[in-house]
Amino acid sequence: MLQMSFDQKLSMYARLLVDRGMNVQPGQFVLVAFEGGVSEDLALLVMEHAYRRGARHVDVIYEHPRIKHARLTLGPADDRFFFPLHTVLGREQIVDSQGCVLALRTNIEPDLFNEIPQLAGEYDGAYRKQVLGRFHQEGINKGQVSWCVACPPSPKAAQKAYPELGAEDAFAAYWDAVFHMTMADKEDCIEHWEALDATLHERCGKLDALNIRTLNFYGPETRLTVGLSQASRWKGGSEKSASGKTFLPNIPTFEVFTTPDRRLTEGRVRITRPVNLDGVLVEGLRLEFKDGKIVAFDADTNRDAYDAFIAKDEGARMLGEVALVGTDSPVFQEGRIFNNTLYDENAACHIATGRGYTTCFENGWNLGKEDLLELGFNQSATHQDVMISDHDVDVDAITADGSEVALLRNGRWVPAFM
Repeated sequence: MLQMSFDQKLSMYARLLVDRGMNVQPGQFVLVAFEGGVSEDLALLVMEHAYRRGARHVDVIYEHPRIKHARLTLGPADDRFFFPLHTVLGREQIVDSQGCVLALRTNIEPDLFNEIPQLAGEYDGAYRKQVLGRFHQEGINKGQVSWCVACPPSPKAAQKAYPELGAEDAFAAYWDAVFHMTMADKEDCIEHWEALDATLHERCGKLDALNIRTLNFYGPETRLTVGLSQASRWKGGSEKSASGKTFLPNIPTFEVFTTPDRRLTEGRVRITRPVNLDGVLVEGLRLEFKDGKIVAFDADTNRDAYDAFIAKDEGARMLGEVALVGTDSPVFQEGRIFNNTLYDENAACHIATGRGYTTCFENGWNLGKEDLLELGFNQSATHQDVMISDHDVDVDAITADGSEVALLRNGRWVPAFM
């Protein structure tokens, strides 16, 4: 087999995002958001592949983080959280047309907001509420939009992930890792993703069959019990939109996840990888839960940023997701901390404070707010993943009949769930 060139891998990556990520169909509207740099080349390739698939219109949006930084530090203070109508309408058109969205989150300026973490957080909260409110409520939670998140590298992010290498070699190494983790370095990439998707769905079926009530995590500084909603089901890999179209929300993805009961988390947990809060890294985070809520926490860096984040609303201190990932994940196997939520969450088991996923409930899109609350669902304007496993963490399930079932040992799936 001939070795693929960089351009061939990049083209395969773009095709994967279009064909399996968004699964663009003839006549659909498509929105692609990117941050610049090499992601511009990728965004243009995605646009071309989408038109080949029959897209009616592809809108490509430039979202460099320096635009936000300039607005917050140089713009008028009373207009920091103003968003023009055309920005809102562009997202709502995607919802109304049941279109597709791809977010290319490049992390092009990883330290840009370190000096203004609280202000950056307030901006992102306002953006989510004003611009993305209906997009999240109807587009994502009710399945009107097929969406995908992907994270091509940037030179600065690469230097952080590969500090022992020079700038050029680090950037090349990061791209090699991305192609490997997404399997875009394989000519039969699409077929590999079809097989992986089948494995993830099979694993979900096995977990559902156990009728799990709680998950117990054991490791250094970790004794955590997460109670699950009795109505929730396990999800992983591809999802289906309200119209029945299959799509992959994250590329890569190696997790299976479900919805916890927001009231039933107890214990302490050590966060095993840095937490990226909209460009601000929180390192060395430790959390303590009681009656479902974070009641104490500490961090080695940017503690104030995390404090502000979980104070945004009541649900920001409670869990909306719990996910299991084995150390067989290609992301974990890279042996790197990428300081990027998409990659790091697919290297380790994780929990997420904030908004839950209605897709984990049967007919969840159509359940009302009160019904969801009764099921233990967490409502919040936030959703933040934090990683809680590595080679030293075991995970057990306690089933409805009180049985204890081993799921992961030393971070690895036990054979029954491989």
